[in-house]
Order: sequence, then C-alpha cells, then structure tokens
Amino acid sequence: MLPGPPSSDVMEELISVKTGDVVCHLGVDHVVGRVLRFEGEGLVLVRAMVDGEPGTSLIITDGPNALAALCRPARISAPMREPPDLVEHAGLKYRRHRRMDLKDRAHGGASTHIHLHEGPDGMYLWFLQGMGSMETLEGRKLQLADVMVLKS
Repeated sequence: MLPGPPSSDVMEELISVKTGDVVCHLGVDHVVGRVLRFEGEGLVLVRAMVDGEPGTSLIITDGPNALAALCRPARISAPMREPPDLVEHAGLKYRRHRRMDLKDRAHGGASTHIHLHEGPDGMYLWFLQGMGSMETLEGRKLQLADVMVLKS
C-alpha cells in the first residue's frame, strides 16, 4: 500500500512548535530555540530559530497556502527598500508569490512586512521588513512526508 499525502497534522505540529522541541527532517534533527510568532490577514507565520548555522530558522505559515521551509540568511547584492517582483539570486530567478503585513504580538504588535518569492524546485526567498531594516532568508520547502516533530 502506498502512503497517502501528508496529513495536516504535521503542519499543525509545526505551527505550534515551542522552544526545546525537535523537528526531524530527512534524518537531521533541528532543535528549536527562540520562536517568533506573527499574525494578521487571517494567517499565522512562525519563525523558529534552530541550531546549526547562525541565523538558520524554520519558517512556517498556515492557511490555504500553508508552507514550511528550512531557511538560512541570504545576501542580496543590491540594497532595496522593497523587493521587486522578480529577484535574481545565486543564479536562480524568484518571482513574488505573496506579500503579508503581519504583527509580532510578543513585541508590542510591531508591524512586519513579509515578501515571499518563489523560485524553482521548492526554493524560496523571504524578505522580512520591519523597524527600518530588511532581513533576507533563502530556503527550501520541507518535504512534509519526511518531517516529525518531537515535543519537549
């Protein structure tokens, strides 16, 4: 019997990760450190810092276009106030997929504009814009069939 599509249970576990949880993906354990939670526009976005390279994090969104990606900091050569609809990075082209205006409830409701650009083969660029700065992350969509969350 072939396995069915991954259930929404994995996404529910990912969107509710907390400090100390372990996310296993493709045989690699990622211990969750600090968790940032943003809300707005009828969706939730979670950025969970994980061990490994500095700045590595899991980004998870819920809703009809739910997505989970393992990301690391990216350097974009040209400084920008807002990312254009088409971005070239590391030889790949990324198109604007979505823009979200969310609030960080834990830090006084500070607004963060999140620009999501989709590239080939499950690659994404995330531009997190808030408080006069822009942070860029690049990552690959998680294969949910190969994800397990171990709660602390």
